[in-house]
Amino acid sequence: MSQPIRLMQYTILLKLNGIIPVTIYNTNLLLYTNLLLILNRLKYSIVEGNPGCFTIDQDTGRIKTSKTLDREARESYRLTVLGQNKQNSCHKGRAVVLVNVNDINDNAPAFDRAQYSATILEERPSGTFVATVTATDKDTGTNAQLSYSITSGNDGNRFIIDSKGEVRTTRVLNFEDKSRYTLGIKVQDGGQPRKSDTATLTVIVQDVNEPPYFVKACANNNTCKFTVVENNNLNAQLGVIQAQDSDTSCNSLTYKITTEQSQSTKVFAISNSGQITVLSKLDREFKSHYTAVITVQDCGKPALKVSTRIQVEVLDVNDESPRFAFQSYKASVYENIAVGSTVLQVFASGESFVYSSDLTAPCFFVRLLLLCRGAHRGGLMMVSAPEYRGKQSFIVLGGRARCVVFFGRTLYAQKMKS
Repeated sequence: MSQPIRLMQYTILLKLNGIIPVTIYNTNLLLYTNLLLILNRLKYSIVEGNPGCFTIDQDTGRIKTSKTLDREARESYRLTVLGQNKQNSCHKGRAVVLVNVNDINDNAPAFDRAQYSATILEERPSGTFVATVTATDKDTGTNAQLSYSITSGNDGNRFIIDSKGEVRTTRVLNFEDKSRYTLGIKVQDGGQPRKSDTATLTVIVQDVNEPPYFVKACANNNTCKFTVVENNNLNAQLGVIQAQDSDTSCNSLTYKITTEQSQSTKVFAISNSGQITVLSKLDREFKSHYTAVITVQDCGKPALKVSTRIQVEVLDVNDESPRFAFQSYKASVYENIAVGSTVLQVFASGESFVYSSDLTAPCFFVRLLLLCRGAHRGGLMMVSAPEYRGKQSFIVLGGRARCVVFFGRTLYAQKMKS
């Protein structure tokens, strides 16, 4: 009695090329029997696992495709092949043919959308995340390995994209420089030939309120100095301290000036153009120096401000007469008095003045030099050339008197700026 036919399991790797039919197995299916005479009397058929994609030669067992296979639709097939003796149908056997469909690069990658958008605050540090663009590829393996690149709109190479599709900044973005970027992005697979897709990413740079800044360099380091003459006119212009704001959405500025350590009344004012004026008449003898703080605030939310300190010097004018300590002075000297001897010491007061007097007489020459700087200080009257025989005397009149007569000559006091 003959033994039953036994068929083995086969695994077939099929690479698609779009040609129909494709022979996926071209060798007679082996059967194991001691009746070698029936080797050529078998009839082959696919009895399971064939969705209409394969055919088999009933005499040779050669299996072919009957339509184009799509790996993305189905990756593998499990076919059951029956080998049956043509003379005796009781003699039969089964074999399993596994058909694995290999991938070819027949699908291009595709973005999940054609347009992407993102917003980012200005002044964010380099490396700040912007957005992720996503593409997929139905292929597998190398054919599905995706790489991304920015192909347009990347002014100054301010953006970079990685293999995951994440877009980040490479430097700090400034709203005032550029507020909108439109990036062209390309994705490619690793197949041969490579297939690709494109999309656009619009990046909106949002404005962040930045503090105003002063135009003058001295205002940035608190070294601005101004001068005004005492007894000035009301609302006299002192100078200009201007600030600017680089923000475009809200750039109106408000100025404020505060005088430090001043009298209770307001001394200075400042307009919103930065013009500083003097509100009252200043008296150098009362106060010679002022310091004031100028604050400039923008209209952002929250509002930001910048401050600077200025110095104001009040210049002197000739509005004060010297004052002697006494209304009159009297002194006597002897003839032949030594040069350099003290004759008389007088006292006067004033603000930043130099007073000088010349006294000339037939008998001797006397110079009086008074250096008066705010306090009662005196000068010495010196005999410089004694020539007269006999004791003489003289009187110096003080107060607001500008001159006195002595021996027919004039003694005068002249005011001079120091």
